[in-house]
Amino acid sequence: MAPPTRERILIASLKLFNENGFDGVTTARIAETVGISEGNLWYHFRTKKDLVRAHQQVLTQKIARRLGLSW
Repeated sequence: MAPPTRERILIASLKLFNENGFDGVTTARIAETVGISEGNLWYHFRTKKDLVRAHQQVLTQKIARRLGLSW
């Protein structure tokens, strides 16, 4: 079973941001990579900045777990 759409967006966007930089990636390209419409992407994340915030939150949670902190 495929991961939920939100998770697929996060996986694809992180890869694209790492390869092309924030300014080198459009929401249309992220949606195309995931295989969804741009409207579906916007349903989950209104802007690219919202995507970056989500990535920061995931990273912060991983760091907290590794340090044994409750989150």
